[in-house]
Amino acid sequence: MIGLVDFFATSGMPDVHVHSWWLLWPWSYCALVMLLLVGLARLRRSRPVPEADAPTVSVVVTARNEAQDLPRCLAALAALDYPADKLQLVLVNDRSTDATGTLLEQFAAAHAHAVVLHSAQQPDNGLEGKARGLAHGMDAATGEWILITDADAAMPSAWVRHMMGVAGDDAVMVGGALAVAPTRWWGWFEGVMLQFLLAFSHAAAGLGIPFACIGPNMGIRADAYRRAGGLVTRGVFVAEDLALFEIARSDGRPIRLAADLPTTVTVVPVPRPVLLFSQLRRWLGGGVVERPAVAVGLVVALAWGLGVLWFFLAGWTTVPRTDWATFAAAKVTVEAVLLGVMHRRLGGDRPLRRLLALQLYQAVALLFLPLSFALTRRLRWVGDGYAVIYRSLVLAALLAASTVPLAGQAPPPDPRAAALAEAYLAADRDSVDRWIDRAVALSRTALVSAPASADAHYWLAAALGRRAARADLGGALRAGRESFQEARRALALDSLHPGAHAIIARLNEEGARYSWPFRLFIATATGITEVRRASAVEAEREYRTAVRLDPASVLNHHDLGRFLATAGRIEEAEAQWRLLCVLPPRAPVDEWLRADLRRRIDEAARRPQAPLPCTP
Repeated sequence: MIGLVDFFATSGMPDVHVHSWWLLWPWSYCALVMLLLVGLARLRRSRPVPEADAPTVSVVVTARNEAQDLPRCLAALAALDYPADKLQLVLVNDRSTDATGTLLEQFAAAHAHAVVLHSAQQPDNGLEGKARGLAHGMDAATGEWILITDADAAMPSAWVRHMMGVAGDDAVMVGGALAVAPTRWWGWFEGVMLQFLLAFSHAAAGLGIPFACIGPNMGIRADAYRRAGGLVTRGVFVAEDLALFEIARSDGRPIRLAADLPTTVTVVPVPRPVLLFSQLRRWLGGGVVERPAVAVGLVVALAWGLGVLWFFLAGWTTVPRTDWATFAAAKVTVEAVLLGVMHRRLGGDRPLRRLLALQLYQAVALLFLPLSFALTRRLRWVGDGYAVIYRSLVLAALLAASTVPLAGQAPPPDPRAAALAEAYLAADRDSVDRWIDRAVALSRTALVSAPASADAHYWLAAALGRRAARADLGGALRAGRESFQEARRALALDSLHPGAHAIIARLNEEGARYSWPFRLFIATATGITEVRRASAVEAEREYRTAVRLDPASVLNHHDLGRFLATAGRIEEAEAQWRLLCVLPPRAPVDEWLRADLRRRIDEAARRPQAPLPCTP
């Protein structure tokens, strides 16, 4: 700090004011690293659970095309030191095309406590990537605890005992650390990257504010997982570990993390050095795709980190060089101490080599990672034998903005609109149902984090309305009742919400089709007394309200026109559809709606060759 004192002593007030702000920015990073050190010091080391207190545990491993790395994992599973009558191994072959399935079957034949599932033989759960097989495996788990690891990972023989020791009697989730086996020259770089990121999550846990667990080394109580409905209800596509963490956090019981050798799982490096960058993109993108609220925090963190990096590399051009040198020395020192603490807990490469790797990692992550999301068209997930392609964050935001007119209101910060658009456009019934279920799951998740959001209530109402239209009578009554309730809640929060008015219109339209006795039955069965008063007049009023509130919505004009055509008011319907045809399409489904015009007019007018009011 000598340079900082000299600076204040020799500078005039205007310069002091400007430079002091520049100094507060980078010095806050050093303060953060010191706080991480405090958190790691408070993180207790694991102890094995006594055998008398050992709970039943299911270890779930999902594998796809992992024949090369799987033998290492299976050998570690076979060597686990845990009572055999309290341990179940659930091995999932997730549609592999290599010898993975054969290896798993051979292992299960030799170990009575192991069971093999083939996801291709299971009902489609609507999930993708690792989440698909993991959900099947967790559904088959019989233990009180479910521990999760990867097919390219190996764990110490005492892993289960120590993880259960960390969990104790009251925790709902437990997490360990990761190390990278130095089997390839770039493995040491990946290991440093992992240890630096783990320092943040585990230090936060040591401070009493855990915010994440890592997929290849975590566990959750089975009762909490099933009470929340499992991964299927979360509609997870990318970050299955984040979805599980959210389930645990909503449970209310403690979440505990450990960082020592008995609770550390070792994974093999990524297959090629270039995939290190792809892995960073997946980690960042997964959080944003599954939890859009994380996006704001990540943008702020990246901007702050970029400022610190710029000051470290070029701060000498802005402040006196003594101050810059003081900060640079402090940054390198606290990072060296942090890596040393993680090395002592988890092992790793030589300290100096690791420190240099960290500087390179920070430069690549902060300079090129945000830029990559603006330039590339895809977010590629490659790891553990999977290769799933997702839209980039920028394109995901554009997609959400373009599909929102499907509902006629402001864009949501998540893929719910995309899910409903896919439900419109899907060709077969199974695909439609899968996307509707995803839209329902995403909307329920949004309501948990934003119960006062009219948009969140609307999206759930819209998805449930689509489900009701495709269900049997009992399912339609249940989904229709909840759809109506959510639409009313949206209007209670925002009386000018066009999408909610459109849903109320559709429910009135559907109800008015039935006789009064049947409407009375529906009202009694669902508890929605408004169904008894459902009428075409009220439906038209609500449809016109939706059009008035959002006159640029293709969907609103289409639905009003369809309603008028069904009532035999063809000229009025065509007037609405002419307006539809001059509106710019804002969603993939808009073109489909235009193509639907001929069928609607033909059905309403009973004219097989009726002319279109416009050319789709």
